[in-house]
Amino acid sequence: MPPPGVLAIVNPVAARGAALSTWRQVETPLTQLFPGLAIRTTQARGDAERWAGEWARAHPDGTVVAVGGDGTMHEVVNGLLGAAATTSIGMIPAGTGNDFARNTGVPTAAHAALERLGRNIPVSVDAGRIRFETATGIPGLRWFVNSASLGVSARANRIAGRIRRLVPGRICYPISGVLGLIGERAGQYTIRSSDRTTFSGRALNVTLANGASFGGGMRISPASSTSDGILDQVVIGDIGRIPALLALTRLYAGTHVRMRGISVAPVSTEVEITRADGPMLVETDGEDFETAGPVFIEPVRGAIRLL
Repeated sequence: MPPPGVLAIVNPVAARGAALSTWRQVETPLTQLFPGLAIRTTQARGDAERWAGEWARAHPDGTVVAVGGDGTMHEVVNGLLGAAATTSIGMIPAGTGNDFARNTGVPTAAHAALERLGRNIPVSVDAGRIRFETATGIPGLRWFVNSASLGVSARANRIAGRIRRLVPGRICYPISGVLGLIGERAGQYTIRSSDRTTFSGRALNVTLANGASFGGGMRISPASSTSDGILDQVVIGDIGRIPALLALTRLYAGTHVRMRGISVAPVSTEVEITRADGPMLVETDGEDFETAGPVFIEPVRGAIRLL
């Protein structure tokens, strides 16, 4: 039986507009699969989060199907978890990177993703929760499904947002990585967990990974699982520009974690991350924000009910 109350949130501009073509392929069969399907098409950032939250409060046992990429899923997850509802999530991947689909086993082919939704077999997926203060001192809370990063990858993500219209497909991510590496200096980070320091020193990048990949298939934490209740802390130290460029070339294979100066450690409780030399730019699932002080990040096991 189909779940009661199903909303499709469609981001027509994902993947430089290619998501609209995907939506046209799946609209009719999705409507047949879920009679009474409600459809909303995003027009601006924040629409998906707001609509998902509203739907969750009105249909706590319903479902929201995201048709878009990681940014769309990020907003939907924040809307649903912000409403503290048991609403299920489905996905038709239609973005550029599609790392959430890759990390959770959702097929990237539209027809196969539809078949998965039709089976209506939910699985539990972890999420990460991050607490912080904005640059203006306002408390903030965000959820992420792929990873949260500080340093080079956060800077590269902001660059990717600027060049995405000029550089097609996933190639924008490695290009942005190189540009981010050139423009970002190593910062002095301290990471504490359960009253002990797990890292202190200069680093080019710090990532708390829920899934194995970010940035369109870059395997930042190749051993990570979205269902083990653990985030993996990947620290790329101040290894120098040439080794860092080498690490970038190894990201797709995940072999960078074997390099000297790169460490991986499991995180099962909340960690506090501070940077001594100024405010931090934080990237979560392709979205970014600046903080005035430390960030607090923790895994939440089984936070998402994924169809």
